[in-house]
Parts: sequence; C-alpha cells; structure tokens
Amino acid sequence: MSYSNEQFGHRLMVARHDARMTQDQLAAAVGIDKGSVARYEIGAVTPGLDKAYALAVACGVTLDDLCPMGR
Repeated sequence: MSYSNEQFGHRLMVARHDARMTQDQLAAAVGIDKGSVARYEIGAVTPGLDKAYALAVACGVTLDDLCPMGR
C-alpha cells in the first residue's frame, strides 16, 4: 500500500492539534517557517526523514504515528 503526502499531512495536523500547538509554534520548535508546516499539512510536499522526525518529536508522537509504513 502506498502512503500519500495527504495522509502524512493529515496525521501531522492531528498531532499538532493534539499537542495544542499552532503552526507558528511547531515551525519555531523545528526550525522551519510556518509556510513549510502549512505545505506539509495540506500534502503539497512531504518533509525529508530528518524533518519528519523533528516534527514528530515536537508534537510528542513517534515517526510511525505520522507515517506508518508497515500498515
């Protein structure tokens, strides 16, 4: 099964909301701009592994929560 940018983006948005963070706060925590967070969340682009991991850590979830490859 393939995993789409949109699926990653939706999971990121849910994780961010659950962490009670704004896009600005998440961007600052990871060291990227708010526009990048917005593009990730709408599925326009997918971050590299290092950024995806940093996003997961900042939201208090695992990388597998954002992109469950084995499911």
